[in-house]
Amino acid sequence: MAIKHGTGQASARGGEFVGTKEAAAELGVSEATMRRWLAEGRIAGRRVGKQWRIARSELGRAVRVPEVSEGELASVGSELLARLDRELSAALGEEDVPLPEELADWASPGAARLIRQAIREGVSDLHIEPGAETVKIRKRIDGLLHDVVTLSRESGKALVDRIKETSAMDATERSRPQFSVVRTQIGGETIDLHLATFPAWRGESLTIRLMHPSRIKLGLEHLGFEPDQLAAYRRIIHMPYGLVLGGGPAGCGKTTTVYSTLFELSGPGVKVMTAENPVEYDIEGMTQMQIDPAIGVGYSQAIYSMMRSAPNIMFVGELLDLQTAEQLVQAAMTGHMVFSLVHAGTTIGIIGRLIDLGLERRMIGSGVRGLFTQRLLRLICPECKVEYDPQDQELTALGLDPHDRSRTFWCGKGCAACNQTGYRGRTAVFEVLEMTDELREAIVAEASPSRLAEIAHAQGWRPLREVALAKLYGGETTLAEATCVAFDS
Repeated sequence: MAIKHGTGQASARGGEFVGTKEAAAELGVSEATMRRWLAEGRIAGRRVGKQWRIARSELGRAVRVPEVSEGELASVGSELLARLDRELSAALGEEDVPLPEELADWASPGAARLIRQAIREGVSDLHIEPGAETVKIRKRIDGLLHDVVTLSRESGKALVDRIKETSAMDATERSRPQFSVVRTQIGGETIDLHLATFPAWRGESLTIRLMHPSRIKLGLEHLGFEPDQLAAYRRIIHMPYGLVLGGGPAGCGKTTTVYSTLFELSGPGVKVMTAENPVEYDIEGMTQMQIDPAIGVGYSQAIYSMMRSAPNIMFVGELLDLQTAEQLVQAAMTGHMVFSLVHAGTTIGIIGRLIDLGLERRMIGSGVRGLFTQRLLRLICPECKVEYDPQDQELTALGLDPHDRSRTFWCGKGCAACNQTGYRGRTAVFEVLEMTDELREAIVAEASPSRLAEIAHAQGWRPLREVALAKLYGGETTLAEATCVAFDS
């Protein structure tokens, strides 16, 4: 298993070179750890007499490390690890299948089994959370958290410390957040474990996100677009230049949509560059940059740098301020296809967000080619899907006529395949807004959001509620899920 990078919090102050004490403070590790990293070549530096000097620019880069051997791990005692493994085995069940070689040296057998089981069950993230007397481990499947096991406080702390040790974090540092990425191969598939610690009141919490870079190659047609939406979205992204903005809450899959878009547009004759924080997927054939405001490299600086590198397509992870918005529009208007993400819940809301940032309405009309927003909606488990007769109040909550019983509704009754939830898998529900001359004129004329929605609807745009209803009527999801999307939008 290879550790991809691991850093603590960093802050930039003046000066080109710093000593080990200041460098350690900026990366959130102990000075002893910094000296060890220098000796092992994990971070570049040079000796000046008996002291190490480290270039400040080096502190913001990923710390590349060799594979970790058992001889480098020390602080968690074998007796405590054995108890931890017994507690995990009792909860997860013993397995006759040997651990995969890629996980054999990571953390402990119990922790490795936890990861392998999570991958098998389609878990998106694991949460190790300290309480007053115990430490709880929970897993997220299809957006909802489920309990896995409750450990003693001693075992829970040992698990967190051990994972930190084997993931290039500083196990002795518990007062600052740390982050690391571990890449491994399981069953022939590349898995990235994104690890983040959080120094909580009752102890250190650890979150492990399980990322599957290979699974992003599914393509736009598998994300959940309705046929008319997919046609509109493809018209937008295949334009020669322009700005495309996506929105939606955290964890709704919008970054995956952008990555799938970049896959469709990339090719031998196309240069794709991205600026992200963090880089969620390391993709062959694209030039990706992880921004780090702590060393003065933010989105604005990244955009300037990308423009000088002559890309065909640019992806900027977040549009947060007026300066970035103006830069993206200028990049779009000078012949680039540009993608970015905005904190807004609806496509009409994205327009409002740009106006709130101070972007001129004329620039919005000139530069923006299309907008999308999305939510994730759980799918009914196909193994236990049954017809369902809803209560009147359930129909009313979604704005449906409770006296109209002409449609058939479905739900999952719960089975082993879906962990008794009735749901298995998720799909995205989209809004896609194609910018037209009439919309541009209305934006410049300071039309209200309701008027913009009226114009868009007349041109084929459908709000999230209507698309959620299409999934409901198609038997893909339940009334409860469709109602959540309707109220969320």
